[in-house]
Amino acid sequence: MALRPRVTLVLLALTAFVILCAAQGSDNPIYPADKCIKLVRKIKNAALYHINAPAPQFADVNIPVLHVWGTSEERGYAHGYIYADEIMDFMQNQMPPAVLVAVTALLEPIPNSNLPNYLKELMIGSALDIIPPMAQGFFDFIVKAQTPFLNATENANTLIEMSAMAQGICDNWKSRGKACDLSKVTNLVLALNLFPDLVRMSCSMFGSWGEANDPSNPDLIQMRALDFGAGPFPNASMIVVQHPTEQGRNPFVALSFPGFAAVVTGVSNKIALSEKVWLTYDKTSSKPTAYQEGSYYGEADVMVMRRMLEYANNIDEAIDMAANANRTWGIWLGVGQKQASAKYGVPMEVLQYRRADVTAYDDKTLPQANQGIYMPGVVYVDKHPQPSKSQLLGQLLQQQHGKITAEWAVKNIPRITQSGDVHIAFYDFNKNELYVSTGVTDATWNYPKTGGGQAYSRPFIRFSLTDLFNTPRP
Repeated sequence: MALRPRVTLVLLALTAFVILCAAQGSDNPIYPADKCIKLVRKIKNAALYHINAPAPQFADVNIPVLHVWGTSEERGYAHGYIYADEIMDFMQNQMPPAVLVAVTALLEPIPNSNLPNYLKELMIGSALDIIPPMAQGFFDFIVKAQTPFLNATENANTLIEMSAMAQGICDNWKSRGKACDLSKVTNLVLALNLFPDLVRMSCSMFGSWGEANDPSNPDLIQMRALDFGAGPFPNASMIVVQHPTEQGRNPFVALSFPGFAAVVTGVSNKIALSEKVWLTYDKTSSKPTAYQEGSYYGEADVMVMRRMLEYANNIDEAIDMAANANRTWGIWLGVGQKQASAKYGVPMEVLQYRRADVTAYDDKTLPQANQGIYMPGVVYVDKHPQPSKSQLLGQLLQQQHGKITAEWAVKNIPRITQSGDVHIAFYDFNKNELYVSTGVTDATWNYPKTGGGQAYSRPFIRFSLTDLFNTPRP
């Protein structure tokens, strides 16, 4: 009998939580993060939260949110220690199938002139028995090839962070009597972070501001949609909030994966980033197989993006970083901020970023590069090879020109264009908010045939960036 009042209180509390954690709308419903977030565990320099949102017509939303504080070494160690099991599961059990798919893609005729001869020889043929050693060989090669370039930049601190992450993982495991080879785990973490340089992601981006937006939302609204198909990445998507304590570093949020210090999607307290592979149609066929010439010897795109978020105070500095980097492979890179930049006169530039050079485009000049529709205050690159043979994204933005809001964009652009299957981020500089959606795959790592698995067809979580950046340290 004495337990009943407590049970009642618990049930009432859970009911209240469900009511508070309620969505707005039915198509891509939006949940407020502050009503759906719970602290899971915390240690020195790290706190792990979970977003849990009920979604009756979808699979429930479950997004880990990890905060880490301190120096590069402290943040890396805390990240590895508090998330050790999840990182090791991702690296050891979930990544191998993704590696096989990526390496199989390398067997297609993409530029490989920078690979050593022993890897080129492995690429001849497609027998499955050569793929595992090829994958390990490629990772060993890319880590060896890129580490000197990373050490020559501020990303030397990121290498320290990744080594400390491996140490945190092993210390956690050893404290529970589990074996952990620090050298092997360190190499796994490095390889995991450089893995994106192995693959080509067909993503999309857009930005709108000023006269393109509703008068109540004059500042930049920016989207980054990550398309990479099924596999382990949708379910593994998480948010990592970095709180550097060193002078001259920016706090930033990365929509990321377990063990990632690199950045594929992110926003700092100064700038926001969007990215897409630079792919064009082969002139001799209709196949999207023409990549920009690149090299594995340099600073991986995702590491340059990491540097931009952590160190750039504005898009002018970020673009200078891109121009001065030892670049590897070609991408379209969107760089945005709240107000127009001093140098470029607009709040968002889209870069054609490749090994040979970097070219910045604004709303007036971008249509010359990708043959999109010109609209004042709008830049966009859709998920297709460029110049795109589709005008869907451009027409959607054109129809809403002058009335664009973050809420409208969140609820319509990904769903209608069906871009962003793994994850999607919207950065709203008007309200200093971040909208996030992540995909969900089934037990076989495939999207459900009935829909509702791809991020573009799922609920969004709305975060206050002010709250994320000001979360108190444990």
